[in-house]
Amino acid sequence: FAAEDAMRRWKVLRERFSKVRRQKANIPSGSGASSENQEIEWSLYNTLLFLQPHVQNRK
Repeated sequence: FAAEDAMRRWKVLRERFSKVRRQKANIPSGSGASSENQEIEWSLYNTLLFLQPHVQNRK
């Protein structure tokens, strides 16, 4: 039971990291937004940056 819970939590963390990473990278064209204005905050983002080389976008 504990292993299943750990796997589920790890999957949620990976998915959230990927989502925040995508949001930080994509600024809508023509929106007038700059990367400074679109700062996405998530307390664990910097902690999980070690995942960056291992996370690939599917698109």
